[in-house]
Amino acid sequence: MTLCLLLFGYAVYPQTEIQYTEPYKKLFELQTLKVNYESTLNSEKNDPRRLKSYNAYKKAVAEIKSKPEIYLTFIDNALLHHREHLDKVAIPYNYYHKGLSNHDPNIKQSGYNYFKIIKYSLFEKGMDELAELKDVPFIKIKEWRRPTYEDLELYRRESAELI
Repeated sequence: MTLCLLLFGYAVYPQTEIQYTEPYKKLFELQTLKVNYESTLNSEKNDPRRLKSYNAYKKAVAEIKSKPEIYLTFIDNALLHHREHLDKVAIPYNYYHKGLSNHDPNIKQSGYNYFKIIKYSLFEKGMDELAELKDVPFIKIKEWRRPTYEDLELYRRESAELI
């Protein structure tokens, strides 16, 4: 009975607010696991930390893919009924080093885009990991370049003149 409500309650009875249920938590946990794995890509291939994060990420992907009746139903409902909420959620989709600038507009995606990327990657394309943003047809990559030392110096001088 609970499983039926879990599976069909999302599609039949849209709530006014998104429910922070197990599928919601697992889908955002997947993002954390993806970013953690990406943070280890510069380490040795047999580094235990890299292998552990890779295995955790792949296990989460496999679990989500194996239960489309739960996760795909939840995603479809969220995309249909909760866009306003999901548009307010900004999550880092790719790893970035905290010592470097995180102003690249492509690093963070809205929750709405994130759910669409999961649906596209895992359920429509059948991939075993989340797609790179450049490979997702509905994501527009914004042109951006990291500021140079000269840019930062100019900004510092201009800011000092305003004081």
